[in-house]
Amino acid sequence: MLRVGVIGCGWITEKAHIPAIQGIDGASIESVCDSDKERMEYISEKFGIIHRFDEVNKFLESDIDAVIIASPNSTHSFYSDMALNANKHVLCEKPVALSASQYKKTLGIARKNNKIILPALVNRFRPDISKLNEIISSSNLGKLCKVEAAWVRKSGVPRPGTWITNKSLSGGGVLADLGSHIFDICLMNIENKENPQITLRNVQRHTNSTSAVWCEYNKKEAFQVDVESAVSGEIQFNNEVILDFDLSWDSDVKGDYTTFKFIYEKGSISLHTLFGFSNNPLYDSIHICSDDREIIKMDIKSGYADIAFNRQAEYFVNSVSTNKTDYLSPIDGYYTVDIIERIYSMIMEDGC
Repeated sequence: MLRVGVIGCGWITEKAHIPAIQGIDGASIESVCDSDKERMEYISEKFGIIHRFDEVNKFLESDIDAVIIASPNSTHSFYSDMALNANKHVLCEKPVALSASQYKKTLGIARKNNKIILPALVNRFRPDISKLNEIISSSNLGKLCKVEAAWVRKSGVPRPGTWITNKSLSGGGVLADLGSHIFDICLMNIENKENPQITLRNVQRHTNSTSAVWCEYNKKEAFQVDVESAVSGEIQFNNEVILDFDLSWDSDVKGDYTTFKFIYEKGSISLHTLFGFSNNPLYDSIHICSDDREIIKMDIKSGYADIAFNRQAEYFVNSVSTNKTDYLSPIDGYYTVDIIERIYSMIMEDGC
């Protein structure tokens, strides 16, 4: 039995992480930790968790084998390092760090202590992404030339005024939030990930105070809103594959959507879907197309977000028990962090 503790009792812990672990026969949630005692008590009571802590040091001394880190982004590296040094395995929410150098240090600690750290890049575990990658792998389309990817929301800013929209706590806005997932899915099919050269097309600051309906809860805060709500641009890897990306929390569109198009020498494979928990999808169904001809149609209301979290939890538990990380590995988090850090450096240089 893998005994798991959770740092951070926010929305994603309540909605996804705890239910996913509690649904696995070989794992249990033994303890939670949060500086917000009221929220911690609520989560503990709701899920029947006995051991509760408001100090991380004491939490790490409890009888647990692994830690899920779902606290504000700025704490991810610090808590990951603490947990690994306390000989705990780690599943850390994205972004797994705010800089590539931070994450390299964390990887070194994991190796030294012979522990696993996995970035919670949950959309890898969606059924539509599994099917997309299966089709790509079985198609003989030659060299990958370009990837076009987007995750765009109509009104999907996650709780303005909380830590999520405050740069000192989150590290950034839509780029850190949605970009982590979009870049990861693209990088799964890009072999040479080194030396990304970035060109920015558009950066917009957040101005709308309306929160996404699907992620509201009663916790009220008043942090400064100072992050970007939209970013688009182009990344070229090793002077070969081009990745065109478009990310937005708050666009003038009819509905929310997530799209990928992988363009090869001999054809293309594309996916039209919607990541996350949004209840305002643009598409009526999920489509996978070959050269713009539909070959797979899936139900967009099939709860793929919940399925993905369940599969991610199962993968984490199995990875700890087998010491194998073949589908999602610790280094995968490095590449997403590296790209996001480079883009934020460019945004700062341009004064956006």
